[in-house]
Amino acid sequence: MKMNLFDRILLTLSALVWLAASVALIGVGIGYFSFDVLARWFAENASLTFSAAVVVVGLVGVFVSLKLLFSHPTADRTQEITEVLVKDTANGAIRISASALTALARRGAAKVEGIREMRCMITPEHGSVAIMFLVTLMPEVVVPELTEKLQAEVKQYVQEHAGISVQSVRVRVEETLPALR
Repeated sequence: MKMNLFDRILLTLSALVWLAASVALIGVGIGYFSFDVLARWFAENASLTFSAAVVVVGLVGVFVSLKLLFSHPTADRTQEITEVLVKDTANGAIRISASALTALARRGAAKVEGIREMRCMITPEHGSVAIMFLVTLMPEVVVPELTEKLQAEVKQYVQEHAGISVQSVRVRVEETLPALR
């Protein structure tokens, strides 16, 4: 899970507030100062500006707490995997590494002419794999024909050489190069 910068800042602020509150509670618990001292300090500083600042800090604290409480990290389905189970035999499990699957998929894709650059991601899918290609195409290619051929070649090549079922081969064309004049 990757946290964005805003969530990191909120988490840091929340941790600092909880640290200060914990130190204050420890101080009260060991008798270093009493609740009366805190109440008297707040009463002495009770101006309109101070009260507004306390309300703002309290609202920010509520916002930060609710944000962190209800922000559920989502699993990245394209996260890097290390291996995929091909099959389980009487002699043990047969697994293939993600890098080997990626190499096989790229080899299958290399049979298709018209691809300038490609990136490949492998995702396990209930006993099979899903393959995603991000491609840059050469000029003057017919995109639907090329992508269908890419899907068929990669699926056939990986299933034949890895012995694992390929659920899908998705292709996203990132760019097509301009024609040379």
